[in-house]
Amino acid sequence: GSGKSTLIKTMLFPRDVESGSITLGGVPAQRMDSAGRAASFGYLPQEVRLLSGSVAENIAGFTEVDSQAIVEATKLAGVHELILRLPQGYETPVGVAGQLLSSGQRQRISLGRALVHNPPALVLDEPTNALDVVGSRDLLDTLDHLRERGHAILLSTHRLHEIEHRCDRFVIINTGHIVAMGTHGTLVSDSGDLESAFFRAIDRE
Repeated sequence: GSGKSTLIKTMLFPRDVESGSITLGGVPAQRMDSAGRAASFGYLPQEVRLLSGSVAENIAGFTEVDSQAIVEATKLAGVHELILRLPQGYETPVGVAGQLLSSGQRQRISLGRALVHNPPALVLDEPTNALDVVGSRDLLDTLDHLRERGHAILLSTHRLHEIEHRCDRFVIINTGHIVAMGTHGTLVSDSGDLESAFFRAIDRE
């Protein structure tokens, strides 16, 4: 309820911005068309909604995407073995909204969709919300790998313990306002850990 998802949607799809400016990769977000957005960032929304179709169609988003790009995205997202295991590969339906897949598999397919255009930046809204402990760890390990490959990652979460030692910088928001920001060392210098720093920041409001 702090405004994380609203902020992300406003950043990426600034149709209703009343004031201020948003710049993505040096380009005003309001001037970006859909192709420019796809080339600039991959977006993993909080609610994963798969389409009725194959795994590959979901990763492509039913747009014109090179088959090699789909293969690479499935490998990066950790679902390539799922396609290989299913009969007839890409043509096997996954069912409406991915009913035949686990929540972790659906999340990874959605991550593959965000990666298919090989964007320099990824924006992930509560990516581990629907995952169990093992699934969360595996997804975060995948994000570590993507960061090592050079992707910039903006991740929204309230699970502070999952990201405390994985992120380079943090922004804490409360009721739509930034109340603290900085590196881990800066934020926890007087608090001991990120959760304590979080409460310290919002209590000052």
